[in-house]
Amino acid sequence: MQKKIVKGFSLLEILVALLIIGIVAAFSYPNLSKWIKDRETRANVNKFVDYLERIKSEVQSGKYALVAIGMYEPDQWTNQFYYMTKEEWAVQMKNNPPGRTNRNNPGQYNNKSILNNAKGCPGYPPTIDYQNWVKGNDIYIWPSENRMWPNSWVCFSKDAIIKPGGEHSRLSSTLQAWLIICSSSNTTTSNGNNRCNDRNKNDYRYAIKVSRSYKISVYKYHLKKDEWILQ
Repeated sequence: MQKKIVKGFSLLEILVALLIIGIVAAFSYPNLSKWIKDRETRANVNKFVDYLERIKSEVQSGKYALVAIGMYEPDQWTNQFYYMTKEEWAVQMKNNPPGRTNRNNPGQYNNKSILNNAKGCPGYPPTIDYQNWVKGNDIYIWPSENRMWPNSWVCFSKDAIIKPGGEHSRLSSTLQAWLIICSSSNTTTSNGNNRCNDRNKNDYRYAIKVSRSYKISVYKYHLKKDEWILQ
């Protein structure tokens, strides 16, 4: 009977295979790294949108009369959360409200409160003297892999009575958004030359827009096309 000869790989063949694997890995690593960073940022954006959708739903169901959510430096990684009680909302929305609601100048605001007259999201609830706000602890904690811009607030009220506000980020000549989210891997802090904003040509950037009807949309910046694309 003839013996079967089992032939293994030679040392040269193993070295060539390892070389090929190394070359392929060297070329594919940058793309894989970019994919991971983009996927990481997108996942965190989606989680934040889920948070906003939940708050919006709670407002619509009557848990809160009005909610204001703000992103402010230097504590960029947790938002600020303020809400208006139903009692305060009733005061703000009635005709001929107390003087404090219109800074004792009712004629300037059509005999309404400032909030009722403008129907606008307040700029900074913690310091407003004509509305009573309560600081809540229902916040979203961003991971350190991301940075946000700009300092801004967005509001939710039942039936979208109050304008959401927060359109301070210009994505194009006709499109504005509330919040820009960047990867900290390719952006610097707020004082750096490559800060997270709507102007720098950085990859891994996303934008959140809240429409007048409170529809929440996400846009992604396409580096090669130099444009923001609806997701």
